[in-house]
Amino acid sequence: MTALTRLAGAVIPRYLQQGGGAIVNLASVLALVPEFPMGAYGATKAYVLALSQNLQSELGSRGIYVQAVQPNFFNTRPAERYLTG
Repeated sequence: MTALTRLAGAVIPRYLQQGGGAIVNLASVLALVPEFPMGAYGATKAYVLALSQNLQSELGSRGIYVQAVQPNFFNTRPAERYLTG
């Protein structure tokens, strides 16, 4: 969360000077399901989503496009225990 916030803060002034830019953040579908048992992971992804939405709301009219990508589960070994119940 700290790095994401600092990176956004570092590029936004430059984007404002040049009249626009884009920020793409990687969130997760878990940002929308706080009851899913992954504790801090879901909470940090909710932060990514909330920050992205807020920045888009504040800066979109000034030419800065902010998007949060929210991929769903991928069939990987760490996810198997959650997908198979």
